[in-house]
Amino acid sequence: MSEDVKVSQGDPGLAGIRGWLILPAIGMVLSPLLGVIGLFVGLEPLGELVQQGFGVYAIPRFIVMIGLLIYTCVAAVRFFKKQSSAPGTMIKLLIARAITTLVFFVIGMVVIGGDNEMLVVVLLRSNNFVAQGIAAAIWIPYFRISQRVKATFVN
Repeated sequence: MSEDVKVSQGDPGLAGIRGWLILPAIGMVLSPLLGVIGLFVGLEPLGELVQQGFGVYAIPRFIVMIGLLIYTCVAAVRFFKKQSSAPGTMIKLLIARAITTLVFFVIGMVVIGGDNEMLVVVLLRSNNFVAQGIAAAIWIPYFRISQRVKATFVN
C-alpha cells in the first residue's frame, strides 16, 4: 500500500484496537459467550412460555436471538480481522439490537399483556431497549466519525 493511501485513510499512529476501541473489543469477546449462555438459560423459560400459550412470542424471539448471536460472531470476526466492513457491521448490529429489543417488548406487551406488573418487569429485563438505544446512540457516531476507526479498519 502506498504512503498516500495510508495517510488518506487516517493517521497510522491511531491504527489499532486501542483507546475507546477497547470497549467494543471487550464486547465482541463477551457478547458471543454471554449470548450462548443466555440461549441455554432461556430454554427452560421458553418451554414454560410455550406451555402457557405464549409460543407466538417466545419462539420467534428465540429464533431472532439466535440470528443476532450469529451476526454478533460475524461482527467479531470482522472487528478483530480489522476488515474495512467492520464499522458498518457494528453499526448494523447496534441498530438490530435496539430495534429487536423494542419490537419484542411491544409484542410481549400485546401478547402477554400489560396488566401483570411482574410480567412487565420480566419483559423490560429481557428486552432492555433503553440500554440498547443508548449504546447505539453512543457507538454509531463513534464508528462513523472516529479517526481511530478509520485508521484501524482498512483491510
